[in-house]
Amino acid sequence: MKPFSTDAKEYPEAKYKTIFDAINSAISIRDPETGAILEANRKTIELYGYTEEEILTLTAGDLSSGIPPYTREAALKKARKAQRQGGIAFEWLYRHKSGRLFWAEVDLKPAMISGSKVIIAVVREITEHKHAASGDHAGSKDGNRPCETDCDLQP
Repeated sequence: MKPFSTDAKEYPEAKYKTIFDAINSAISIRDPETGAILEANRKTIELYGYTEEEILTLTAGDLSSGIPPYTREAALKKARKAQRQGGIAFEWLYRHKSGRLFWAEVDLKPAMISGSKVIIAVVREITEHKHAASGDHAGSKDGNRPCETDCDLQP
């Protein structure tokens, strides 16, 4: 067996994609100015319910719930803040393709990839955790339905 190499020249695209997709967090590479999603791993596709082709036509703002303060404009402000501060972490309310709202913990980090400034976004759904912490184990305000559109909007 060939020893593991840390030389970036030895990492062809297939190895990178294998590692990128094996991670159990949603990771996307985003344009820091527009929020456009430039690349997304398998978990990102699963989390938001879009196909890979669809997700690459969207922006971070398109995935937001749209319910203030979780808007397209606020998502861009978060990306700019991450650029200025070298990274930020926060909770955010997103909307799945089906319309279901869900909470996520988001880490945004600026990076340079192939000479271009990008934002690396790592997103983990925390809806169940938030409801369990608030005593709402069923995931809705009334305890009868899962969180569809009636998520508690307090972060």
